[in-house]
Amino acid sequence: MNRKTALVGGAAVVAMVAALAIWASTSTWWRVDRCLDRGGCWVYGEERCEWHDQAACDGSKATLDKPALSRPEVPRPVPPSAGHAKLAVTGALNLDLDEDGAVCGEGGTPDQFWVFATGDPEWSLSYLPEPGATVRFGNPEGKYEVYKAPAPNGVRREGSGFRVDQRLTSEGGKAVRVVGHVSCPSWPSDPAPEVILAILKDATRGKPRRYSTYDFGRARYPGAASAIVPEAQARSSLAHVRALLPEGWVAYIGTTQWLGEEKHPGEAEIVVGPGASQFAILRLARSDAVNYDMGTEALIRTLSAWDAEYGVDVLHAETDTIELALENRPSEPLDLAKRVYEFCPDSVDQGTGTVEKLAEAIASTGEVYLWWD
Repeated sequence: MNRKTALVGGAAVVAMVAALAIWASTSTWWRVDRCLDRGGCWVYGEERCEWHDQAACDGSKATLDKPALSRPEVPRPVPPSAGHAKLAVTGALNLDLDEDGAVCGEGGTPDQFWVFATGDPEWSLSYLPEPGATVRFGNPEGKYEVYKAPAPNGVRREGSGFRVDQRLTSEGGKAVRVVGHVSCPSWPSDPAPEVILAILKDATRGKPRRYSTYDFGRARYPGAASAIVPEAQARSSLAHVRALLPEGWVAYIGTTQWLGEEKHPGEAEIVVGPGASQFAILRLARSDAVNYDMGTEALIRTLSAWDAEYGVDVLHAETDTIELALENRPSEPLDLAKRVYEFCPDSVDQGTGTVEKLAEAIASTGEVYLWWD
């Protein structure tokens, strides 16, 4: 079920097209800056980054007008962690699951969890005290067999997760047993130190806040800090923040679609939060594609694979939207566009209109815009 009205969805499409147009002019600057910041050499003319000693750079002018920046010393924070499921299924089917991606407490129900496993067959396990536990086994074509335990007595709370030893039956009388443990994701709530607030204030010229938002601005996370800036200023503010960030922290453009009590039309949130890698950004933002059966960790797995190929820089993440820059533009943008379309159909179906036009946008901007309705 969609979480937004058609009006909001249409507005998001307009915003996507406008973003591509506005940000195209700055995409090269971003890629050069990110390349040099990571110790690479920018090859002018070929518009790509090479990874070797900057002292051997030819023509990239790695040190030109790039003064040394003093990064403050701050104790490393505890980053958010993914939920994890280690489960075995025996009986009518024999399967094992050992991967990140468990979700707990959705909808304000603390004793609920949901696990979705990719592969063939695909399968999911969901649990609520009422109506009980449900396991769905199926395949990518959408043909599923459902097993249920209407009065489950094999699921119990254990620490920050659940211990599972549950028998379930199908309508046809087949039975399975699911045994294992589900650990819930965590978001440490220690407040950001004063130095992080000072960085935000200096970079945005705004008033820093001791929280960030998620779920379209409807919920707050006290373990991060943020500031509100005009959308046109968001990228330059983000670059300034990142240049000063100490180790163990990540920065990104957060909420731009304000559907909660906070209303900031035409403005964006710059967020600084704990993170060991840039993919912590998706966990802080709670980005997902639930209408396509993909949680946060499923998105991270795909973007990590792209990162290994192209060098991914996550610039913007919120509930249903992710924007990223590619440090090395693909030699065959159409191939990447086809993968993007498979991963995020709305990027074409409610965005560029064709895969070919998406490939043109990737080739011209060096960026990928992901939006799931």
